[in-house]
Amino acid sequence: YVAIGRTGITIAPTLNTRDMRLGVELSIGSLDAKLHYHALLEQRKAIEAEFGMPLDWQELPAKHMSRIAVWRINCDLRVESRWPEYADWMIDMILRMEAAFRHRVGALP
Repeated sequence: YVAIGRTGITIAPTLNTRDMRLGVELSIGSLDAKLHYHALLEQRKAIEAEFGMPLDWQELPAKHMSRIAVWRINCDLRVESRWPEYADWMIDMILRMEAAFRHRVGALP
């Protein structure tokens, strides 16, 4: 994971071999996770404009944590020749996520 300046909130790359997808998510598991999620949700339009594409906003009401993610589908991780492409995508998404969220996470109540 990548620390983003507040305890309980991180950027986490994910791999799902069953669903053949990659992901990068802002994992919000802080003590005030729902408050923090909603504070960021109020800035959704500006965040997505800065990020450069729509994000998957998941409040996860039955859980303590929430997440904001971006996914890449149809990623067969058994094909090693595509690993550099997948790594480049994940690095790009992590950097975009950090740029769009670091200052906002730091300003959360």
